[in-house]
Amino acid sequence: MILDSAVSHNKSDTIDCCSDAIRYMEITTGIDASSPGNFFGKFFFLRTDYLKWRKWGDTSKSFKR
Repeated sequence: MILDSAVSHNKSDTIDCCSDAIRYMEITTGIDASSPGNFFGKFFFLRTDYLKWRKWGDTSKSFKR
């Protein structure tokens, strides 16, 4: 998953990247990223957002990796 790579290469709690991937995760999981967005989307997410999305993926029967 592209977000796994972004998180593993970033020591900060704020990960700047991947507006398309952020939107995909928000739509798929129903869990919004904590960052504010604008007309173009969201440009960062927090490590806590990533952990929520991972937990959702690990427990969701409808999600296939």
